Amino acid sequence: MMNKCLKSLKNNKMSQIITKDLRELLKETLQEEIENLPTYLQSLNEKDRLNIIIKLMPFVFPKIETAPSTIGEPFLSNW
Repeated sequence: MMNKCLKSLKNNKMSQIITKDLRELLKETLQEEIENLPTYLQSLNEKDRLNIIIKLMPFVFPKIETAPSTIGEPFLSNW
């Protein structure tokens, strides 16, 4: 897919490439890489595979923020 992107860029003059075209090429490239991700991960040793999974986690799971213990609690003044 990357070769297709490069050929497309070479065929067009850089000044003629519009943002939409470039975004579409990048989107297609990333989609292909994401589809191949399980195969890539299987080819790695366990330590490297876990390291990559950990690095990708922030893109999948929302960031957890701590909340003060008083949120949602009734106010008690006689502690």
